[in-house]
Amino acid sequence: MPKYLRPPLHWLAAALSVALLGAGPAAAFGPQPGPEGAFEAPFQAPPHFVRLPDLSEAQQDQLFELTHAQAPRLRQLQREISATREALRALAGAETFDAAKARTLADRHGRAVAALQLAHAELEARSRAVLTPEQRRALAAASAAHDQARDDRGGPRGAPPQRP
Repeated sequence: MPKYLRPPLHWLAAALSVALLGAGPAAAFGPQPGPEGAFEAPFQAPPHFVRLPDLSEAQQDQLFELTHAQAPRLRQLQREISATREALRALAGAETFDAAKARTLADRHGRAVAALQLAHAELEARSRAVLTPEQRRALAAASAAHDQARDDRGGPRGAPPQRP
């Protein structure tokens, strides 16, 4: 987008402030006390379990523990990926290109991406172990339906539609 078409940053900051103030205190300050004074923040399962019905209280607690135990490692890996990506970008735009340094950064980046994918796979396997066989079948059916819907629209979300 050409620079003359971009809105000034203070316009964006003002629009964001108005949006947050207009949404009320709940959006600006997080969960608010409910009618009895207890905070109403329901358990947030990993995304692939969101639509899974009939999770028991114990299963919700186990999934919560698994997800939150893994969070620091996932965040550290995401930071490593971001840092190596930015370093590679900066190196590519430098006056002189250092191939050895680029190779080292690319190797670090690849190891971090692989470790992140492995951590996600481990979390999913541990999360599935918490489920009953019936819940696993329901999850598999929902996953198959999701994959079919993705294939029907021609690819992942945001991909341009395929024309016959």
